[in-house]
Amino acid sequence: MIEWATSIPGRFPDTDESADIRSSDGARLNHRIYRTTTRDFREYTRAELFFDPGFAVIDAAIVRDGAQYVMVFKNATRFPEATEDIRIAFADHALGPYRVEPGPISKANRVGGPTAFRAGGELMVLYDAYTRRRFEGVRSRDLKAWAALGAELTMPAGARHGTVFAVPEKVLAGLLAAPLAR
Repeated sequence: MIEWATSIPGRFPDTDESADIRSSDGARLNHRIYRTTTRDFREYTRAELFFDPGFAVIDAAIVRDGAQYVMVFKNATRFPEATEDIRIAFADHALGPYRVEPGPISKANRVGGPTAFRAGGELMVLYDAYTRRRFEGVRSRDLKAWAALGAELTMPAGARHGTVFAVPEKVLAGLLAAPLAR
């Protein structure tokens, strides 16, 4: 499955005025998440609406967590009040349907680009706090109560949206030993 956010003008008129992103002509872009599937990366299914939580949404990331799938995403609502927070949804299958949990898991708004991963028995969700020019995050053992990551979260200066993935120790050692490109 390949998923992405896009806006089709007029498709969701009830929430058109709430979106946070504008096109070059000033129209608000009321995004939803769409998908296609492929088995060979040569032939693809027709693109279709994948996730519509009832508000503008971008930056979806999906991780498998035991028997369920967890989607973290940005609520892109900006008007009449800016929320722009990180939310979570669950499904029994990667292709959905996803059940949206009420309320944000992020501790502050004006964030985006979430990524999720398991570490030490907790689900960690990191995101770009773009107005504060830093990464922030939350963690949870039960996916219900979320605690903010504080000083234990350090990221390179200028880091933006990203993905966390495991690498072998040998690869990590090589990366850490490499000179930084400027």
